[in-house]
Amino acid sequence: MTVLAGWHWRGRVDVTMRPSHGLTTPTEWRCVVKHSVRNMIGVVTTSVATFSALLALADQSGPTSQPATQPNSPRVLRLGLEERLGNIPLCIAFSPDGKTLAAGGANGVLRLWDTTAGKPIYKIAAHSSIINAVAWSPNGQTIASAGADDTIRLWDVATRKVLVEIKEHTGMFSLAFSPDGKTLASDWTDNTVRLCDVAKGKPTQTLHDLGVILTGVIFSPDGKSLAVTGTSTALVEIGSGKTVRLLATDAGGVPGVAFSPDGKTLAEASRDKMVRLWDVATGKVLHTYNGHTEAACCVAFSPDGKVFATGSRDHTVRLWDATNGTAILTLNGHTSNVFAVAFSPDGKLLASASGDETIRFWNVTTDKPAQVP
Repeated sequence: MTVLAGWHWRGRVDVTMRPSHGLTTPTEWRCVVKHSVRNMIGVVTTSVATFSALLALADQSGPTSQPATQPNSPRVLRLGLEERLGNIPLCIAFSPDGKTLAAGGANGVLRLWDTTAGKPIYKIAAHSSIINAVAWSPNGQTIASAGADDTIRLWDVATRKVLVEIKEHTGMFSLAFSPDGKTLASDWTDNTVRLCDVAKGKPTQTLHDLGVILTGVIFSPDGKSLAVTGTSTALVEIGSGKTVRLLATDAGGVPGVAFSPDGKTLAEASRDKMVRLWDVATGKVLHTYNGHTEAACCVAFSPDGKVFATGSRDHTVRLWDATNGTAILTLNGHTSNVFAVAFSPDGKLLASASGDETIRFWNVTTDKPAQVP
């Protein structure tokens, strides 16, 4: 967690952008982008990911993209589609049926895309400030968004109307639905995790003293526990509200974690550039992955649990084998920090969101670009 007192920035960014060779038209253009981010309150409390996004506005420089690593593997990825947003996407999530992608941006706008047609569906001015997290309910009828304006809103996907609004006097970093869709978990800047009844929009439990300074929370696949992240990672039993296992390292901070689909392992993206795979039952590291040249920011498991992806400040997305601890592939093309990655439920698409103001869709099952109408 980073606290900025009296912070103010106004900037202009001049970025040269080149589309990937996976696109059908290998053109080149120059894009001049103006940004302005102001602190109107006096003190801003922000997660590592959000602070990185703000820094990215002022500094788009970084490692030069290199040709994608293509090891001897049947799994080959190509850029299928790139969506250029005009603002930085900080969080993304596929709908349960995989047909829609939701994205929250630094400008407070919630956007939805049709992943089959490759076209935008609609956008909503969801918050008056940065959207830190988005999540779909398991039935696909509701989207939850968490804003830096200290509100969580639950949206009816069909009507685009707010069903529930939760407003506090402190900010939140992330949120997650329970597997049954009845509970929403969120972590707040007062270093608590709050569980909320989705139907009533009322808190049911507040978890304190979890052993870490919080910036993230996710449910285990069985819904019985939480993984909370920040200075390190802690596994928390929901029934007792107590930390049952602290996965402590000298990583310098953990921006993101992801449970495997069976809940037996936990992948961890760390600020020390390393990626770790933990055994949930024993609390021991199964594999340590080395490859990112800057801090790892985010992580997501494939639906079959055999592969997971990470995004980094080194502008790359990397795929790792969860079974044997080896690297599979490096995806280049983004020109700034990668803040979020997500697999579609069928495992055929991988989406990545970056500070270069793009979301990229990678076709996981073929070496050809996805066909976009």
